Amino acid sequence: MRYEQGNALFLILIAVALFAALSYAVTNSGRGGTGIDREEASIAAAEIVQMAAQIEQAIMRMQIINGCSDTDISFAYDSDSDGDVDSDDDYWNDGSGTECYVFDPNGGGLTYQAASLKWLDGLNSAEDLYGDVFVHSRTCIQNMGSNDVAACHTDGISSNTELILFIPYLSEEICTEIVRQTIGFDSGNVPVDPADAWFSTVKFSGSYGDGARINLNASPNFLSSNAGCFEGSDISGYHFYHVLIAR
Repeated sequence: MRYEQGNALFLILIAVALFAALSYAVTNSGRGGTGIDREEASIAAAEIVQMAAQIEQAIMRMQIINGCSDTDISFAYDSDSDGDVDSDDDYWNDGSGTECYVFDPNGGGLTYQAASLKWLDGLNSAEDLYGDVFVHSRTCIQNMGSNDVAACHTDGISSNTELILFIPYLSEEICTEIVRQTIGFDSGNVPVDPADAWFSTVKFSGSYGDGARINLNASPNFLSSNAGCFEGSDISGYHFYHVLIAR
């Protein structure tokens, strides 16, 4: 009888442990990219930084070798998966030849890569740009390029608006690692942008215009940095940015 009681108790303890493990797994499955350790965050941050750098380098090559202008650059790809890159696809730039396409063998030679779900926070999945690699041309950064005015987003001058790649709604851990890798600043925190980093969700199609700015001037380490990560204020969440063309 004692043996049977001990065996039953042992089985009960196993059941409790399995239930606890299952509860933990279910709880974490809906978190997206949250709760990852520093090593995982570091690897993900490196992937993001490298991808953006490769796109910037491809643009530089197209400008130098193919003579592509700031407005010629195209990020069009087969976003509707119909087998063709045409006006139905995202980032279509009617004025560009394939020699100015980032994602074409005749141009930048890169393959389009979407944002990985493991990079994202899991909390803002209902937002328009969640999961996007968003290229925008209606945002400026003070002290970037030829621009040194705080009102760059409202000065009516489109020639000082940057071409910027954003990956919105990252996990806080990955954003913190991006700050460390791009700025070399390991404070444990990321800067807050009190402004609207993007005024609209218009995807770049060859034109530039006023609208918004990234305002990290309260964080001296970020002054004149062409890449980093910040916490949004009006646009909540953590967002990676990389200036592809400083104008």
